[in-house]
Amino acid sequence: MHPKKCMADWSEEFVFNVHAQSIFPCDRHEGGITVLFQYPACILLTGDRVRVFARYRAEVASLVPPTTLKYVAEQRVFRGSNKLKFDCDLFSERFIEYCFVYVSQAITGAVADVRMDCVSTLPVRESKSGGWGPWSPWTPCSSTCIGGTRSRYRLCDSPLPRFGGKFCKGDAVETEKCGAEVGSIWTCFDENFDTLNQKVMETSKVKDEVGLYCRCGCVVHLGRANPKRILATSSQSCPGRIFWQIQSDENCLIQFGIEWFESSCGIQWLKVRDGMSLSSNLLADLSNVLGTRTSVINSTGSTMLLEFFSDELVNDEQSCGGGFLAFAMQLGE
Repeated sequence: MHPKKCMADWSEEFVFNVHAQSIFPCDRHEGGITVLFQYPACILLTGDRVRVFARYRAEVASLVPPTTLKYVAEQRVFRGSNKLKFDCDLFSERFIEYCFVYVSQAITGAVADVRMDCVSTLPVRESKSGGWGPWSPWTPCSSTCIGGTRSRYRLCDSPLPRFGGKFCKGDAVETEKCGAEVGSIWTCFDENFDTLNQKVMETSKVKDEVGLYCRCGCVVHLGRANPKRILATSSQSCPGRIFWQIQSDENCLIQFGIEWFESSCGIQWLKVRDGMSLSSNLLADLSNVLGTRTSVINSTGSTMLLEFFSDELVNDEQSCGGGFLAFAMQLGE
């Protein structure tokens, strides 16, 4: 005859509650966190106890990092009492929550966790998200000519995030370009174009706009996304005859602005035509000019041909410079 299986369960008379919605601010709990409990009359005189564990989050790169309970303290339950208080000094804000466990001891000496109640370390409903403070003044521009940058910053301190509140959204630092416009670029350099060209072509803005593939001629597309382009070259960099075909959106015109042109020696010219062929109407013819600044030319259609010529013999004369700096801009829609 087989013995019958016998199952035991803990009495429903065990009731356990932490008398706090959060651990902090702890001073409002009169110096400590109070736990309330009830138990059946048959418990041992001093066998039961309440243990406190702190839960901390592992410092790993994960959307849901694992957590671990760490033992903090415990107090004995004396039969006849129904509450205990744990001092505020036991708790720290570096843990995410604290768990209070009622542990009961059987007459055989075996112990078991009967009830557990966990409380958030910081008040969830009273959390305060951070707010941005005012922007600082802009730093001085890194260059008085084109290609400079400046920055400013702000702090997430108006107010500071508290009790688990969210940090401010957005950028704490802003950076923008600064310095002289292309139209006044000659004020930054010597009037000798050879010196000007070398310095201008090294600036990030001109490098980005002109590029290695467009410095000695290319097809330039203008449109809503990029309505203005910078064009620049020199006789030292690109001797011979080179062309730029400039195209705008349909029903739009092209404005070509010459910021600087110099033909200091040899045979050099810059010609602008109202169309895409060498037979198109000539809008401008600059040749044998020591120095020209700020000349604006408008097309009558959506295409323009730019021709720059420099005698290859000029390239051998290192002291002889020449070239231009200009912009092409779409007019219309």
